[in-house]
Amino acid sequence: MTPADFIIALFYRIDNHKLDVPKHPPASLYPREVVTLGVLYALKGGSKPVRQGRARHPLGKKGLSNHRWIVGGKLCVIVNQWGRIVDWDWNTANVHDSVFHPMIRRFQQQMILLSDPGFHAQAGDPANLKV
Repeated sequence: MTPADFIIALFYRIDNHKLDVPKHPPASLYPREVVTLGVLYALKGGSKPVRQGRARHPLGKKGLSNHRWIVGGKLCVIVNQWGRIVDWDWNTANVHDSVFHPMIRRFQQQMILLSDPGFHAQAGDPANLKV
């Protein structure tokens, strides 16, 4: 699978997963379009800390990732064995990845979840989380 094919397949799955979510009346974009743009933005690498403070009402915040400063947010996507997105959540860049533990725990009876070491918490991990 080429990188372009992967990106198209990922966006197709996001779009179909949120297909029935209605658009808020004053919004310009549907939620599925916002998530697709967010994933594209995350894949691109987000904004640089020097740009912090330019937006009136920013969604993201300044935080550390891999010992480097980032400005923006974190996106956690749970994908099942067929590559289908079954749940997702986001948060600002200044929070620890363990903020997604409640979402991970909701799938304790259905599946194990594989993650990078950033999801490990000192207070304990969900039983279905494999770091």
